[in-house]
Amino acid sequence: MSNDQAGVFEACMLDSVYVGRDLNYAIAPFANIASLKKVALGASVTTMGGAMFEGCKNINAVHSLSTIPPAEAQFDEEVYNNAVLYIAKIAEDAYATADGWKEFKNIVTTGSSMVEDIDVEKVIDNISIVNGEIVVKGAEDVQIAVYNIDGSMIYQGKNRPVAVANKGVYVIIVNNKAYKVAL
Repeated sequence: MSNDQAGVFEACMLDSVYVGRDLNYAIAPFANIASLKKVALGASVTTMGGAMFEGCKNINAVHSLSTIPPAEAQFDEEVYNNAVLYIAKIAEDAYATADGWKEFKNIVTTGSSMVEDIDVEKVIDNISIVNGEIVVKGAEDVQIAVYNIDGSMIYQGKNRPVAVANKGVYVIIVNNKAYKVAL
């Protein structure tokens, strides 16, 4: 992949993109993806160089896990007017004054982190670890997401056992409710 081509992924029918680290491209690698609806930025993203999502007018949700607004953020006017920006409550003031972020008309804040209500009681009943896999009971045909402690998404899709490679703490999102499990 060359960093001097706009829209390297333009022909891909992506509906969501997770960026977990800084990407420094001369030209926007995700430019002009009409199918793109959701963007998630990991906690360690500090810059978004190169108008990364230029021409992606259908983005309806941007999740930023960083409490410091990533520099060089730039979205289309349609995104600023129609998408929802999800940020941590403790980062609200920083995003409200940062170029590329203060332009969002719809901002939703959550607790002190992106996962505000972790229900430990239900973890015991509904979520378990079996042979290195996270198993969610009673949520068949439901979308789930699994994040590691760094906030990186390791799985998103229909409920199924999710293999985890390392011991640690994981956050599982089921029906917009967060649960914590530890291996």
